[in-house]
Amino acid sequence: MDKYSEIGENFEVRVEARLKNAALVKAREKLGLKQIEAAKQIGIYPVAYNAYECMREYPTEKHRFMICDFYTANGIPMCEDEVFPVELRDVKLTKRVVDRKISKIELISLTGIDKKLLPSVNLDEGKFNEKNELNDTLEKSISNLPSDLQMVIRLRYGIDDGTGEIHKIRSRYITSQKELMTLDKVGDYLNISREAVRQTENKAIKKLRKPPMNENLRIFLG
Repeated sequence: MDKYSEIGENFEVRVEARLKNAALVKAREKLGLKQIEAAKQIGIYPVAYNAYECMREYPTEKHRFMICDFYTANGIPMCEDEVFPVELRDVKLTKRVVDRKISKIELISLTGIDKKLLPSVNLDEGKFNEKNELNDTLEKSISNLPSDLQMVIRLRYGIDDGTGEIHKIRSRYITSQKELMTLDKVGDYLNISREAVRQTENKAIKKLRKPPMNENLRIFLG
């Protein structure tokens, strides 16, 4: 039953990213230019400039000079050796892809602001970094829910209210606080059906997604 009840509890997301030359990106954005506009003002083809910024190609000596000279003349000093180190010559970059299953409660933090997911990914390990600030923000939002909705969410996802009571209750049913407490186990503790737990959970999540409940999350993620 436990194995069955976990089906569909998580949602798989994919994050795709390409590395870029941050110095070029920041300089261009500081001048308020798009890639095609910067390339035109510098005097090189846009496709070439894009390749340099995305580090797919290493600029020729002439282009290195033209790019650095352009930004330096516009108040953004650039040194060729720092912006285009020789080590870049042999770098072959590929798109980085991270797949991970996340819980429904984590999906709430991505609503309408999924571009903020990217900085939360550790590309070397292919895992999401834990954010205590996000946990604190979720706690503030959840504390505004009606008591019955709060209890289901806290038991399911292990979000304690600061008293330690939630973790004590969960420890009777699971071996680790990192585990998701199943619908059946939550129902067993609350003496309600599995379906009632599911409906209550969905109701709570819908409330967390809507204003003004989601304002703390939106402020946190920008």
